Amino acid sequence: MFTRKTHTVVGNDDGILAFSTASLGVYMDKDELQRLIRLLSDVNHRTLDMDSAQLNIKKMKTDKLKDISNVFANLHHFWSDSDIRREDRTYESMQFSELEKLINHLTNRNWEKANGVTFLYVS
Repeated sequence: MFTRKTHTVVGNDDGILAFSTASLGVYMDKDELQRLIRLLSDVNHRTLDMDSAQLNIKKMKTDKLKDISNVFANLHHFWSDSDIRREDRTYESMQFSELEKLINHLTNRNWEKANGVTFLYVS
């Protein structure tokens, strides 16, 4: 497996350069990933309704996010459970807790854990 890396070069007061490397993965687009994270964060903070989030995600270039392809299938489960969440506050709490975990895994670029958030149980 090949990993694309991004490098940030930073100078300090001594003129010494420091390098910061963030692993994105083989099939990851930084802009699309950030867009997804923002959308999910807005849903988590209840500043964006789920229907709008779904429409925005459908417009995304998900082919540029192949390392997290399971995330989209799992999100479908989250979207479709809105009626259950209205009736069962414990289930709602669990799913939103899982959404927060997903956001953190995506932010930290932990693709394996992000793909493992199914919204069916506590991961």
